[in-house]
Amino acid sequence: MAKIIVNTCPNCGANLPIDINQVCEFCGTAYIPKNLAALAKMDSQTKHNYITSYKEKLEDNKGNIPIAISLAMCHIDAQNYEFSFDILKKLAENDCTDPNVFYYMALAMLEGKKPRVLHIDKVRKVESYLNSAQVLSSGTGLYYIMQAVIKRDYYEYYLFNMHQGGSSKLLLEKANNFQLDVEEIHQILKIVKLDESDRSYFDSLLAI
Repeated sequence: MAKIIVNTCPNCGANLPIDINQVCEFCGTAYIPKNLAALAKMDSQTKHNYITSYKEKLEDNKGNIPIAISLAMCHIDAQNYEFSFDILKKLAENDCTDPNVFYYMALAMLEGKKPRVLHIDKVRKVESYLNSAQVLSSGTGLYYIMQAVIKRDYYEYYLFNMHQGGSSKLLLEKANNFQLDVEEIHQILKIVKLDESDRSYFDSLLAI
């Protein structure tokens, strides 16, 4: 994400302009959550403060992409998938080129469900968002892992021919070319409710 100036801490409200990649010197809270795994570790009050603060910031500046994505992440963490998707869709409709917009759109569209329980039209829409994220990105293992989730839990589960992009094994091999965050991977697999056997499959093929 691009760096911006944030005027107040989203948790304690301290009024100190600071780089978004830093933490508040008063309460120690990150201005922008690193990822969903970091959000999952926070207490409910901190998460509530994040959502309230980000909403207020977006009212003042609707074009603040890092804040909008962070709010969408908070809603994914809270299982408010429709709210998250709507926030991200507005960014996409305004020609946003941040790949994380499309990555989190895909995750929100899954609605915390196994891919195998979704209609094929929705699965392919999720794939289209992940493909957009890949095109716009210089590379990240998470996008390949999410594509592998779709392959493993939908196409391979139903013994379908691969729709595009190869097998889950091939996609996980591609993911290994990038630095991987094991906590974030496990959080994503938890959100999409992969079976324990499939989680073990991912762990066995990923360099984590």
